[in-house]
Amino acid sequence: MSEELERLIGRRVSRRTLLRFGALTGLGVAATALLGACGGDDDDEPTTPPATPTSAAAAPTATPAAPVGVTPTAALSGTTVSSSDLPAVATANAGKQPKSGGTLIWGMGGDADALDPHTTNAWAAWRQATFMYESLVRKDLLSTDLNVAIVPQLAEKWELSDDGLKLTFGLRQGVKFHDGTDFNAAAVQANYERCWVPESQYYYSGAWHGAIAFPYVASTEMPDDYTFVFNLTEPFVEFLAAIGDYYWFGIASPTQIKKVGNENLAANPSGTGPFKFVERVEGDHTTVERFDDYWGEKAYLDRLIVRPILDDAARVVALQNGEIDLMSDPPPDTIPDLERAGFKLSIGNASQVAYYNFNFRNEYGKNDLVRRAISLAVDRQSIASNLFRDTVIPAYGLHTPGAPAYDPTWKPVEFNPERARELLAEAGYPNGFKTQVWAAPTASGWPLAGATAQLIQSNLKDIGIEIELKLTEWVTYLGLDFRNPDVLMYGTAWGMPTNFFVNILTESTYNTAESTFSTGYNEIEAPREDIDSLLKAAKAEPDPEKSNELYKQANEKICVEDVAVLCLNHDKFPHLMAPYVYGFVHAVNVNYDMSKVWLDK
Repeated sequence: MSEELERLIGRRVSRRTLLRFGALTGLGVAATALLGACGGDDDDEPTTPPATPTSAAAAPTATPAAPVGVTPTAALSGTTVSSSDLPAVATANAGKQPKSGGTLIWGMGGDADALDPHTTNAWAAWRQATFMYESLVRKDLLSTDLNVAIVPQLAEKWELSDDGLKLTFGLRQGVKFHDGTDFNAAAVQANYERCWVPESQYYYSGAWHGAIAFPYVASTEMPDDYTFVFNLTEPFVEFLAAIGDYYWFGIASPTQIKKVGNENLAANPSGTGPFKFVERVEGDHTTVERFDDYWGEKAYLDRLIVRPILDDAARVVALQNGEIDLMSDPPPDTIPDLERAGFKLSIGNASQVAYYNFNFRNEYGKNDLVRRAISLAVDRQSIASNLFRDTVIPAYGLHTPGAPAYDPTWKPVEFNPERARELLAEAGYPNGFKTQVWAAPTASGWPLAGATAQLIQSNLKDIGIEIELKLTEWVTYLGLDFRNPDVLMYGTAWGMPTNFFVNILTESTYNTAESTFSTGYNEIEAPREDIDSLLKAAKAEPDPEKSNELYKQANEKICVEDVAVLCLNHDKFPHLMAPYVYGFVHAVNVNYDMSKVWLDK
């Protein structure tokens, strides 16, 4: 499968994305493009913002006919889920009865790159796209539990065959796209083809969101209008998570795709979600409104406006002045005063990890004892408490909160500078050494990155390592040559609430010599075979407990035995909101169901 995977993924990244992620190739492009969803959107300011808003285009009523020649199978009976009595929703409502109406303005720390469900790179864009688009399933956005479940969305039910090779979805009936056309199996097929079938009329080379799940698809079937089947090449236990979360298979109206063209869908969204597109002024705002023909529980808000406010201080002032009702990424030092002023804080677990990759081409980075010494010398708890004011928690591995293998009690490394000095001496550097560390000063999804790097610099100075710190703005940073032998390690932050995140970073299928921000093994152009075997076995193991155990073993080998990466913290992604805002559920995957948010004013 690897040659086909490389061929297909390598075709799915636009020239803009290639430039943005370092002009990499093949699987390196895929792994690097996957990174873009977490960082850098605060630097994506438009060079020429449009003078007038882009508005939703009118759509015809015809829907495409389903292809013929599919194999019949039985349709699945449907089940539904409701937000009624969910603990997180009840808590967010504070015992009050929700009210409909009003407009909420959300100040985000970054702008959207594209409101296209298959091409979004930035967290800000992904959050906004999920107002309007839905997948077949998704991680539950109405739960704050670490063990977050996959719940039905456009599929009511699904069934996996005993051999793990046939995944059958029973689709929800009576669902309308925002353009008035019907959702059905043909719509799922059209969106799959847009992402992954070059011969299709719907195919779009920029639609790379299928890069995780669709390499495992051998074929698809549509037994009837409301049954859809993926036939897999091999068992892949994370398939549902791959289409229902982070690199997410949002379903767009095939009629709208044909009407406006692939490249214009981002400016003319048409999904099935609880909000429909009104307008976007790049760099200024995006506006959506309640979709009254939504198949599920209707949104409470009349309208939701997202304003990108890139400067932290400006976001704080906008909240204080009532210009915005909800704020993402408040500077940690401002939170206590804003709470005292009456603003409400929402904070919780989030599927993100900030970490540094060691460069195995660097003289010191390839030394096992040096890497272990550095891990012992960095005071993760001090960084979390003193810099971030406990809006992050220390991280010791690559599994993020929400991933089934994540263990919040696992703390295999203690801050121990004395032992770190001993290890440096054993490594042949009793007097330390001088080298470089690279980072960005900040990025959306990687707050206080520069300040964190400076604290690491101070920690390492205490054990005799003199760091020349190179801070480069995010977009430029992504284009640097991280295999430069002069650099000891380089940082980033992102994550997924799935175990498979570790495969993306480390497994040889994805982690190549051209990859960026994969584990340090890519620097020596060869994976550790025992770790590779564990990861491949884990993703194919159908028993969740056995799969989790394999993932935990791999994580410990990567982060503790080898210290191929220096894990630092998991961000809790704090949000502040006006006292009249209710219903905001702080979901683990850093995305939020805004249809349950309401205003009491």
